[in-house]
Amino acid sequence: MPVITIGSIAIDIIPTINSIKSKTTRMKLLKTLPIILSLSITIMSASAQTDLPKGFKKGSVVLSNGNTMTGYVKDNISSSASLWFLAEPEGKKINYTGADLISAEIEGKIFRCINNDFFEIICDGELAFVRKTSDAAGKIFYNGTNAIVNNGTEGSKGDYFIYTGNKELK
Repeated sequence: MPVITIGSIAIDIIPTINSIKSKTTRMKLLKTLPIILSLSITIMSASAQTDLPKGFKKGSVVLSNGNTMTGYVKDNISSSASLWFLAEPEGKKINYTGADLISAEIEGKIFRCINNDFFEIICDGELAFVRKTSDAAGKIFYNGTNAIVNNGTEGSKGDYFIYTGNKELK
């Protein structure tokens, strides 16, 4: 017998419909059944998408050693010159700065890390047109146990540059 399962509720369709005396009521019920099914599927798929922690978006990072990791990224680039990475929704959150990364991609936007700052790539090629999106000047980074104060890159957040590919901004 056909059974509809919605979440943890199972409904046996045939006896329920056959127990209705009026033919017109049965027909109305059969006509609304597909609408109810599609609505319940939509609600269930929407609830499945809320498992992702707030503020995270699909993305990837390329680590300074060249390894690429795909998962979910929370953009703190503008406020703290860093981002949070999550490999899976229930996984461990890892904070990366521009010193830890070569580049990052967040929902189609690509960021290149130059001297610990993040630059959004507007147009890429032999010369890349980039926009500065963070300011890492004055941040302290560690090389082993040695603390290093970063001078950052020239310009302010929102400034546009041409990047030549050999860590040189113009």
